[in-house]
Amino acid sequence: MSDEFEGAASPEKNDFVNKAGKTPAEEVELLLMVGGQISGRKENYSKSQTYYLHNTIDEWIRTSGKAEGNLQVIVNYLLKRGIEAVEKEGRQVMINASKFKGLE
Repeated sequence: MSDEFEGAASPEKNDFVNKAGKTPAEEVELLLMVGGQISGRKENYSKSQTYYLHNTIDEWIRTSGKAEGNLQVIVNYLLKRGIEAVEKEGRQVMINASKFKGLE
């Protein structure tokens, strides 16, 4: 596990994703586990903003059994990896927002 994500997360908070309530049809491998609390929030994070996650992305995070831990860090990590992939690919992408289908 990366040093960036060491520690234990707080399952009491609403922003914590865990396996409780998840009933995958078959056993799945946990791919992303986030622990600990966010440090340096004022220095490293923007003020709270509203972004809408596509239902398929939210469902993957919350119910696939492949991600567990602090929801905010999970979303930031997935965004970071997505940005890295787009930059690595190095080509312009155009998306029609009205036709975006999430993870379909």
